[in-house]
Amino acid sequence: MLRKSLLLICGLMASGAYAGTQTWTFPSNSIQGGSNYGNYIQLQDSSGLSLKVTGWSDTGGSNDNRFESAMLMMYNGGIGLINREEGTGSPDHSVDSAGSSNDTDFLLLEFNEAINLDAFRLGWGYDNGNYWADVSIAAYGGSNFTGFNNVGWDNLLASNWVGIGNYSDSQPSSSYYYSTQTSVTSKYWLIGAYNNYFSGLPDYNNGALGAGNDGFKLSGLKTEYSQPSTGIPEPGILMLFALGLLTLLKARRHG
Repeated sequence: MLRKSLLLICGLMASGAYAGTQTWTFPSNSIQGGSNYGNYIQLQDSSGLSLKVTGWSDTGGSNDNRFESAMLMMYNGGIGLINREEGTGSPDHSVDSAGSSNDTDFLLLEFNEAINLDAFRLGWGYDNGNYWADVSIAAYGGSNFTGFNNVGWDNLLASNWVGIGNYSDSQPSSSYYYSTQTSVTSKYWLIGAYNNYFSGLPDYNNGALGAGNDGFKLSGLKTEYSQPSTGIPEPGILMLFALGLLTLLKARRHG
C-alpha cells in the first residue's frame, strides 16, 4: 500500500505542464529602432516568454495592395501607427483604415512560443467619428512564417493565415479587455482595423461592422501559455510530497 501511494504522488509530481496567463502593456520607452519605418517593440515576460510588435499597412505595389512596414508610435492611449502615405493627424496616427490615405493598418505580434491570444484592450478608438473601433484578428497556422514579401489582403488568408474573428464597436477602456473567444495557439498574430477581406468571420461583439472608417490604439493584451513540464519539482510541490510521505509513514507505523 505504501509503495502504491508513493508511486501515485511521484506520478502527480511528474505529470502536467505549467499554464500561465500573461498581461502585456506597453511602456512609453519600449519602442526600439527609432522613429523609422520598421521600428518595433520588444518585451519579455518573467517566465521567459517574449513579444515583438511591428507595424504594417497595404501601401505597397502599384495599387496599394501589398504590405509594407510602417512606423510605430506610442501615445497615452497605447500603440499607434503611421504608414508610408499618411501624417500624424487623427486618425492617421492610429492603427487605422480611415484618414488621408485610406490604407488598412495592422500590428504583427510575434512570440517566441505558441500562445493563445486571450484578450485585447484599446486605449483609443475611432469609427466614423465615434469613440470605438472595429477590429479584426488572424493567426498564422503554418510552420514556417517567412514574412510579408509580396503579400496583401487578397492572399493573406490563402498563405496559412487563419481568420479568428471581428470585434465590432470595441470601446477604449483603462481596464476592460475584449475576449477573442478562441482556443487557437500560434507564435504569430495579426490585429488590425477591420476590412472587407474579413467579412466572412464571426463578429463576436454583435455590433455594426464597417470598413474604411476605423482606427484604434492598442493598450494591452492577455495571453495564455502552457509550458511543458521540466520534471523539476517546484518548492511547493516538494513540501507537499514530504508532508504526504510523513503522513503515510505514520499511518503505516500505527497500522
